[in-house]
Amino acid sequence: MTLDPETILAILAALVSSGTAISLIVTNRRNADIQERNVGLQELVAVNQGYGQLVDDLSERIDGLTAQIKTNEAEIAGMKLELAESRVENARLQAQIQKLQAENRVLRETLAELQAERC
Repeated sequence: MTLDPETILAILAALVSSGTAISLIVTNRRNADIQERNVGLQELVAVNQGYGQLVDDLSERIDGLTAQIKTNEAEIAGMKLELAESRVENARLQAQIQKLQAENRVLRETLAELQAERC
């Protein structure tokens, strides 16, 4: 079977056209794959940024709590010091009371002796 040149050209044109169509299909599929990957990467970037913000927020909260604990500890230390000073003052006052009570006992005994002598 012999083909005339026009038929050969038509077949070649059909093959080239088919090859171009196949090439376009493959290129479109590649582009779609790339676009899907880009969307996936964009989602990963968004998740990563969200995670980064979460970590930043947590770090900020941790820093705030740590600072509040330090402030509270300083207040507690001050209150304990004040309480200790108050206890020292109370002990000093209690000692003075006991001293004056002992002195009053001696004075009462002396008074009782003097009143007994007067009678």
